[in-house]
Amino acid sequence: MTRLNITFDPAEPARAVKDLEIGEVRTTRTGLVLDAPRLIASRRYDRLVRIRNLIREEMQRDSPRFLCAICATPVYLVATKVKAFFFRDRVQDGSCPAQNSGKASEGEIRAMKYQGARESDAHRRIKALVARGLDADPRIMDVRAEKVWQSMRDPDAWRKPDVQATR
Repeated sequence: MTRLNITFDPAEPARAVKDLEIGEVRTTRTGLVLDAPRLIASRRYDRLVRIRNLIREEMQRDSPRFLCAICATPVYLVATKVKAFFFRDRVQDGSCPAQNSGKASEGEIRAMKYQGARESDAHRRIKALVARGLDADPRIMDVRAEKVWQSMRDPDAWRKPDVQATR
């Protein structure tokens, strides 16, 4: 058995594996969807190793840095024996289409991707700023965040605006 222990120049750009299961990740801080190979290749090898450790620590503290763009499960970085990186779902139960290649249609994957999109920290901060700004205006009354409005005609139809107020 040949043991692979490849020495890698720490200043070289990191490499992604060729066939990534998870091609996109969502950052929890901004909510942006990032191209996984581009994200990996944009870092030096030594820095990505450090970031990989931070990603795992944050995930263990239930404050993940990245989510799978499809199923919204926290993901972490893994390196192969030849020092190529890829993202892996924390939960490996087969429910993510990225894990069962080809079992979900493109439309189903797109629906999961955007339905499961959680609000980013940046979105929550902006929403709070808007509510506070409206509260500060004496002409504005009844400021509410996340109140559900149901249709009188169709009980299954509803809307949930981030912030609403009466002027």
